[in-house]
Amino acid sequence: MTSGVYNNGKRKSNGYIFIKYPGHLRADVSGYVPKHTLAMEMKIGRFLTQHEVVHHINMDKLDCRSINLHLFKNPKTHMKAHGSIHKLIKPLIERGIIQLDKEKEVYFIEKKE
Repeated sequence: MTSGVYNNGKRKSNGYIFIKYPGHLRADVSGYVPKHTLAMEMKIGRFLTQHEVVHHINMDKLDCRSINLHLFKNPKTHMKAHGSIHKLIKPLIERGIIQLDKEKEVYFIEKKE
């Protein structure tokens, strides 16, 4: 994990927020746990198992509201969900709904009027 910005027991790294929680089962060597992990554990009332994966439904890694989090039973099912969204994108590109701005080199949604 890359080092991030530290602030009162919080750290941001790789687009995620980490919370200082030494001794937690999923704490890194510095004692930090992803905020989405802690949020999911609070939601379900237990620690996550070794294989469970927390997913951000809206793809915003900073949005750790319980309504935006889904718990997958393992990495395989999590990756299946990511693969399914990529399958949805191709038809949207083909229909011109999603387009590439070649100058800015980013995709955008075409607003039809």
